[in-house]
This record gives sequence, C-alpha cells and structure tokens, in this order.
Amino acid sequence: MASRRTSATTAGVLRGPERVASTSVRSSPLSVTPICYSIYAGLSTQEPKCPRQTPLPVEAHSSRQRSAPVVLSLLGLAWLAALNGRGPTLSLGPLLPLVQHDLGMASSVAGFATSLPVILMGLMAIPGGLLVDRAGPGRALAIALFAIGLGGWARAFVSGPAGFLGATLVLGSGVAAMQAALPAVARAALPERPGLATAVYFNGLTLGVFAGTALVPLLLAWSGQAGWRGVFGFWGAYGLACGALWAAASRQVAHAQAGSRSTGGVLADIRAAWQLPGFPATVVAFGAQSAVFYAFVGWLPSELVRQGWAVPQTSGPAAMVAAGALAAGFGTPALTDLVGRRAVLLGAGLVTTLAVAGVLVAPSQAAWLWAFLAGFGTTVAFGVALALPAELAPPERVGSTAGTLLTLGYVLSSLGPLPVGILLDLTGSTRPGWAYILLVALALTAAAARTPSRR
Repeated sequence: MASRRTSATTAGVLRGPERVASTSVRSSPLSVTPICYSIYAGLSTQEPKCPRQTPLPVEAHSSRQRSAPVVLSLLGLAWLAALNGRGPTLSLGPLLPLVQHDLGMASSVAGFATSLPVILMGLMAIPGGLLVDRAGPGRALAIALFAIGLGGWARAFVSGPAGFLGATLVLGSGVAAMQAALPAVARAALPERPGLATAVYFNGLTLGVFAGTALVPLLLAWSGQAGWRGVFGFWGAYGLACGALWAAASRQVAHAQAGSRSTGGVLADIRAAWQLPGFPATVVAFGAQSAVFYAFVGWLPSELVRQGWAVPQTSGPAAMVAAGALAAGFGTPALTDLVGRRAVLLGAGLVTTLAVAGVLVAPSQAAWLWAFLAGFGTTVAFGVALALPAELAPPERVGSTAGTLLTLGYVLSSLGPLPVGILLDLTGSTRPGWAYILLVALALTAAAARTPSRR
C-alpha cells in the first residue's frame, strides 16, 4: 500500500510540473528546467523529461546582446554612408561645363557620364544584393563605400573623357551595391523595428540630394586652383573614410547575420523576392514614382519656358522638387510603422497625382507648389518601397530582395522622361506627355492599393 501511495504521489507530482512546463515554456523557458530538476530530485533516478527549449533566432540574440550605444552608432554610420548615395553623383551637374572644358569632353559623352550612375543603379543592384547576402551587410557596405571613394577620388585625377567614364563606372557600381546593402544593415541593426532603422539611412539619402549640389560653391571656393577636381577629391575622401569606418564596424552587423546565408542561385533569390506579399505591386510603385520624379526634374523647366518663363527663373521650381524630397525624408518609414504601408503609399500616390494634374491644368500659376508636391509624394513612395526588403524578406535574402526591387524599379523608371520627349517630338506639344505622366501617377496609386498594409 505504501509503495502504491508513493507511486501515486510521485505520479501526481510528475503530472504537476508537466502541466507547469507546458504552460510556462512559452513565456519563460529558462525558468522551467530548474523547477523540473528540483521536483525530480530524490523522487526518481531517471533523467527528467523537461521541455526542450527552442533557441531564439540569431537576429534576436544579436539584437539583445548589442547595447543601445552600439545600435545607435550603427545607425549613425548608416546615415553617414547614405550621404554617398547621391552627393558624389549629383555634384557633377553644376561642374559639368568645367569638366567638359578641361577634359575636352563632347556633349554626348557628358550626357552619358551624367546618366551612367543611374543606369548602374539598375544593372548592378542584383549583383550588389548577392554580395550582401554572401559577404554580410557590413562587409558589403564597406566594399561599396571603398568603391565609391576610389571612383570619386580617381575622377579628381583623370586626364581625359575615357578615364572619367571609367572612374564613374567604379563610383556608380559602388552606389548600386550600397543601396542594396543599406536595407540589410537596417534589418541587422534593429530587427525589431526595421522601419525606424530605414528612416535613419533614408534621411541620409535625401539629404545627400541637397548636399550634392548645395556644397559645390563652398567646395569650389575651398579647392582654390584645384577647381572641380577638389570637389570630386572631397567626395572621394569622404567615401573612403566611411568605408574605413564600416570596415571596423562590420563585425557588429556580420554577427547579426551569422549562420544565415542564402544558398540558392540568382534565379532562386529573384523568385523568392517576387513571391513576397505585395512585392510586384511595390516594384510598380517604385518604378512609377521614379518615372514621375525624373519627368519633373527633366521636363518641368522646359514646360515653364514654354509658358513664358525666363531660363534662370525655372531654377526656383526645380529646387522645390528637391525641397519636397528633403521634407519627405524625415520620418516616412517611421510613419509607415504607425499607420501601415498601404495608407502611406496611397497618400503618396494621391499627392503625386495632384502634382501632375496641376501641371496639366495650371502649369505656370502654381509651379512651385506642383514641384514641391511632386518631390514630396514621390520621395514618400520611394521610402516606403525601400523599407519592404528589410521588413518582409528573410535575413539571408534581404540583399537580393533589395537588389531585385532596385533593378526592376529603375528599369520601369525609364518609362518616364523618354516617352515625354517622344510625344513632344511627335505632337509639338507637352500636354500629351504630361497626360501620360498623369497615367503613371495613377498607376502608382493603384499599385499602392495592392500592397500589404502592415508587416
């Protein structure tokens, strides 16, 4: 009888902790094992069958192990790196007449040198994304920044157009790889809030749009006799400095991605990206916003000249496009975290549509307003699209997902300024071209309705 009572008591005790374990393991797995061993002690010689703890994902471990100062330093370095995304390339515009004169560069070659970085952003985005997934986001970003720095520095010492194009090729390839690396860095630095991390480097990208042109007069004055070469030398040195900083900091980001590398081929990575929720619609939205943005930058001054404006007067509305982009750079991804991706993207599409419709109805009367709204709406859409790889892709495919988005999006963006020019040649009027851009803006709004609301 005693043995039966002992067995029954033991069985009852055993059932108790099993119930405790089954209900406690979800909330506090580390506290279950000591409880099980203490109850089993002296009652059984068998090894207790406590619930096996499920290991936390690598991202969660790395995020908890890094202190707040380390996370803040990574985000700050990402912001500094993002300035290289637009500053070195856009600085060429104001300096182009000087470069052409000193290097004997034909206008066709100058136009190609101006558009080459944008072309490379599309062509090299997928290879850059694969580099991110294979080497890790920190190392890939350091490599990209070194390429930007070396290409920018080389442009300061070239002696002819061929050398200038070669240096620009290196620079543009680095920018493409950097844009693919930044979403992965955001995901690794702050996996619980990738939208907030995206907001940081996105602000750096938009500020680089301003810095690339606004700093040219100041840098020219500092350069003295070096002239335009001193400006390119400054941006080259800045890129190399950022590369050195990220080479030192890459261990922190590489640790977050340890053990999770993409093992499939290129087509497998692209197919996996395409199957993410809302990815095709996001590609359309990215391409549409880029098409509208470049249409405004390229054709709004010409439209205003046709309306009777003097050429110097058109610089004001053109600057408002950049001002709208800068205003949108503050908090767009964070706002997406609060109200949802679809709502923000729909709002951006409606604002962009209003801007294009305004140019059609009253191009001269409120040109500054339409330009600001176009810069604001397209940049908000740009920020929402950039956040998708960090938010939805698995850690081992963030880079390839970003590369796929950028490549397909920039291909679609070519459907902006080019058709406007073709329609102008065919009809002799800008109105058909702007009507076409209005359809592109409506496509942005329609694509927004197909994107998932939240992560």
